[in-house]
Amino acid sequence: MMRRIGINIVVLFAVAVLFGCADDSGTDHGDTDVEAEEDGYRRDNSDSEAPKTIDSTEMIAFSCYFSALAFEEEDTELKYDSYHLSAILKDGVVSGSYLASTRYGEKTEASFEVDPSFMEDLQIIVSEYDFAENNGHYVRVKGLPDHYGADLTVQYASGESISAYDNQDGFLSIDAMEDLEELFFGQTCG
Repeated sequence: MMRRIGINIVVLFAVAVLFGCADDSGTDHGDTDVEAEEDGYRRDNSDSEAPKTIDSTEMIAFSCYFSALAFEEEDTELKYDSYHLSAILKDGVVSGSYLASTRYGEKTEASFEVDPSFMEDLQIIVSEYDFAENNGHYVRVKGLPDHYGADLTVQYASGESISAYDNQDGFLSIDAMEDLEELFFGQTCG
């Protein structure tokens, strides 16, 4: 009886190998990307069809992370190395917040509530520095620390949106980052 079970297992294994059902561990079947497991692997999932212009100007949500570490050799007014900024317009009130930190552990954070004109000021920055040109950009390099690059999401009442991410290269200019810092940090803390 045991011999018969052993023969059946061998036969089933042979059939599985012949018909490609067994995983040989060295073959990429499309389920996983072997290279993606290695640090330094660059995955580009950018959407080339994402619109590069946005018609709407009525912003309802903004979320942005950016790192200024790549610009430390340049003359900049930025006080911190990384910034998390967010603002949401709901029921005629903008609820915003920021968290900024240095690589040495210094940080500042605040939340605030202001009138909708804040979103209009924010839209001026988004338009002036053409954030929409980055729409659909999505690049991730495996193994990098969390404090590099940029991540941006902007939502409009029309349903249009801007979304971009790159954990290696910041796609925002120094001037845009400085203007964002000035706008957010200039709010009365709540």
